[in-house]
Amino acid sequence: MKKYRFYIIFCVLLALYILLAVFRPKQLDWTVTLQGKDKNPYGAYILYHQLKDLFPSAVILTDRLPVYSQLRDSVDRRTAYLLIAPELPLHPEDIHRLLKYVAGGNDAFIATYSLGTALSDTLHLRMSGPVHNIFRTDSLRVNFTNQRLATDSGYLFRKFTLDNYFKKIDTARAEVLGVLSGGQADFIRMKFGKGYLYVHAAPLCFSNYFMVFGNNDAYTAGALSYLPRDIKTIYWDEYYKQGADYSGSVMNFFLTHRFLRWAWWLALLTTALYLLFASKRRQRVIPEMDPMTNTSLDFVKTVGNLYFNRKDNKNIADKKMTHFLEFVRARLYLSTSHLDQEFIVALARKSDVDVGRVTDLVNLMIQAQTSPHIGSELLSQLNRHIDDFYKKVK
Repeated sequence: MKKYRFYIIFCVLLALYILLAVFRPKQLDWTVTLQGKDKNPYGAYILYHQLKDLFPSAVILTDRLPVYSQLRDSVDRRTAYLLIAPELPLHPEDIHRLLKYVAGGNDAFIATYSLGTALSDTLHLRMSGPVHNIFRTDSLRVNFTNQRLATDSGYLFRKFTLDNYFKKIDTARAEVLGVLSGGQADFIRMKFGKGYLYVHAAPLCFSNYFMVFGNNDAYTAGALSYLPRDIKTIYWDEYYKQGADYSGSVMNFFLTHRFLRWAWWLALLTTALYLLFASKRRQRVIPEMDPMTNTSLDFVKTVGNLYFNRKDNKNIADKKMTHFLEFVRARLYLSTSHLDQEFIVALARKSDVDVGRVTDLVNLMIQAQTSPHIGSELLSQLNRHIDDFYKKVK
């Protein structure tokens, strides 16, 4: 148990850190993200989840691709592309594809502080850029030019953020839809082919904080009401807001992605199970033993060497003959009580060995049985004849 103490302490501390990271109070983040999943003041969670109420017949699709890639093979009609982001650095290829998409009978709605040089030059627009004056108590009010949407006092927001407007407009094409309290245009639309391109200079009018302030949600809904209510699909862009970088801790990154979160908890669970079962008392390792070997041949060699070294030829001959006669009885089914001519003939017939060879073998056996002492020459002849008989029969 002691050898796993370090791992147990490590897992406990890691679990405590995770719990603190997950359940600690989150600080309010005032970063302007305008992301559909972001519930912070300047996220766009409310708007993103209200789109279905504003356009009940539309399918809401979130995309993480540049405009060119998203609309490259598009043949859509009666759809809308929402590009709501702090900055919108579109490339010329993106702009060409977007305007072709609009001309084909769709609408694009842009809300940003910065259109980028390429889009500004294409649309002949110039923005003032937001001016944050610390001596002002309120930002400018925003309102519509359409009297059915406008209010007497306009719509107020208390964060010095709604002062961006268009310094230059292509009056031959652009129609002003919204203005600041000073009369500057901040919301326009432009006709391209069969569709409209809407451009709003105050993207925070679509943020969570703006929509919950007073009756400002009516302004956001009014701005989007210019889009056809019966559009089939709304593309909600996230590419120009999230980009390739991720800001946050490594733990938050894991816990905000479903499959990574599952992998993380599964890894912790398996580690805990391993420590739980591995920490129990283990049986001592049983040493591996070699399999038993057949030592019969070694035994025979040992016994043979013993008799041979003692020069006990008589004993060796008796054992050889005893083994041979047992072989004849078990293998050839012959009686070995009398080693006579009848036995020789029967053994030759049964074994298919020449009668002369069998006669010589039997004579050597009789000589070995009747002699009190056996010389090495007789023992060698007897052994050779018996081995030759085995080879013929086996």
